[in-house]
Amino acid sequence: MSNLYYTVFDTDVCTVLLVLTLNGFVCYASLGKPAIELKGIMAKDFSSLPYQLKPLSTMTGDKIEIDKSVEKFKLLVETPSVSQDIKTELLFGTPLQRKVWKELVKIPAGQTRTYKELADLLGTHSRVIGNCCGANRIAVLIPCHRVVGANNKLTGYRWGKSYKEYLLKQEGIGI
Repeated sequence: MSNLYYTVFDTDVCTVLLVLTLNGFVCYASLGKPAIELKGIMAKDFSSLPYQLKPLSTMTGDKIEIDKSVEKFKLLVETPSVSQDIKTELLFGTPLQRKVWKELVKIPAGQTRTYKELADLLGTHSRVIGNCCGANRIAVLIPCHRVVGANNKLTGYRWGKSYKEYLLKQEGIGI
């Protein structure tokens, strides 16, 4: 069983929980709820995966790459319009979900796509795109907040519509 390390921290915007690999790749990012709730959701999400989650504070040895990723993520949440080079590792998702997420990563900061545009591009239905966005476990880095409804209508967001609206406004998009 492989070890993954998690940390919870506050930004100027919200509370964040990150799960990282030893080499600093973000494999899980959740935000917006109290730390105790974020930890409970994380435990449930990881319950069927073969990983042991350990607090980052218990890690011994070199944490340079992990610390860099945490600092970059903190900056990204506070100013999502400024690109950060943060590597991810997908531990969750079906092949279709991963295909959708890879397409989401191509949407630049400051731009949006509708569910229908993505559905047409990927040859599926807009509800499928919505379900894939809802299954995303890496907030902000897989930018499902950049997917909007018809007529650029603000729609649901796994971490709360208020955070979706905040992230879009920080990227210069008025919804």
